[in-house]
Amino acid sequence: MRHGAAAGLAAGLLAAGLVAACSGGRAPVPPPTTTGPTSTTGPAATTVDPASVQLPVVGGQVTEPPIAVTPGPASLNGTVTDTTGAAVAAATVQLQRIVGARSASAQVTSAPDGTWSVQGILGGVYRVRAWRVPDLAQPAATVVFVSGTAANPAVALTVDPYAGTSVQAAVAPNPPPVGAPANLVVEVTTASVGDDGVARQVPEPGAVVAIDASGDWSITGAGTQTTGPNGQVAWQATCEAPGQQAVSVSVDGATAVGLALPACAAPPSTTTTSSSTTTSTSLAR
Repeated sequence: MRHGAAAGLAAGLLAAGLVAACSGGRAPVPPPTTTGPTSTTGPAATTVDPASVQLPVVGGQVTEPPIAVTPGPASLNGTVTDTTGAAVAAATVQLQRIVGARSASAQVTSAPDGTWSVQGILGGVYRVRAWRVPDLAQPAATVVFVSGTAANPAVALTVDPYAGTSVQAAVAPNPPPVGAPANLVVEVTTASVGDDGVARQVPEPGAVVAIDASGDWSITGAGTQTTGPNGQVAWQATCEAPGQQAVSVSVDGATAVGLALPACAAPPSTTTTSSSTTTSTSLAR
């Protein structure tokens, strides 16, 4: 029996040697054996569709190219005159090119004869207006379409005068009650056109204001006062009769102007109610 076992072992070793020789002298590694799944508790794999992912909104705005007036193939010209038809020299003419909700602008100055011209601009819709500091301005812009391929007609601009002194008045309480003191405030302003072409009423300090109450008013304090930095002077006034009562002022000795004040209010009437008793006597028959 031992001899048979030895012979079997020798045969096995011989076979292994042949296999090793065929594999380059290395014994093959048997594949691993598995006894079951590698994981029984992990989450199941999922597939994500990128098109269904909602990205957060990021604040900002779309970057757009800037609006330009030049360079371009078009030209535009015109005149600036006042309401009398006289030419206006040294007026500012602004051309504002409009593209959607955005705009860009350029300015030229009128010549001594009131003419103006601008070359090398882009075509499109323009708002054109003129002004001269400090006394002339165009109330509303003129809208024109500028062609880049054909000659454009001349644009005539007319400016209005904005100068002189204005007087406004207010009274409190309003309406003023008869027989009770009220505060009367007078404001003096001067019209002026700014560098932006906008006409504004500017308070006029240092103006001498004299009041004349020709109606049924009594005025407390000096009848002549000088306006402060806000262009205002004030009096205490008492209306002596109901209805419209005239009041006027003059500024720096100029012609007096009437103030638009509300009518004086009559005091409420006092109503006395008397009661009478009627006695009825019945006679027995």
